[in-house]
Amino acid sequence: MSNEDRPINYHTVLLPTRNNYYSFISTIEKFVINNLKTKTFTTDSLLIKEVGSKTDKGNNKGTIVLLSEWFSQNVKAEEMIKK
Repeated sequence: MSNEDRPINYHTVLLPTRNNYYSFISTIEKFVINNLKTKTFTTDSLLIKEVGSKTDKGNNKGTIVLLSEWFSQNVKAEEMIKK
């Protein structure tokens, strides 16, 4: 990635201020969230349960909410630890 292609605030944090930190984290978060596809969470398969894409009021859920609900339904960490 050249310097011209690099997003604003995606750089080495030389001065560890709160503002620099949150700007960097916000940029990384945008990379991750913008690349999540809602279809991933709303598609049912053999061992994976789907998550509804709408709230009770009919609004679309955000990708972070879908990811959280998807993990809650499909990942059982406590069972893995006990084995």
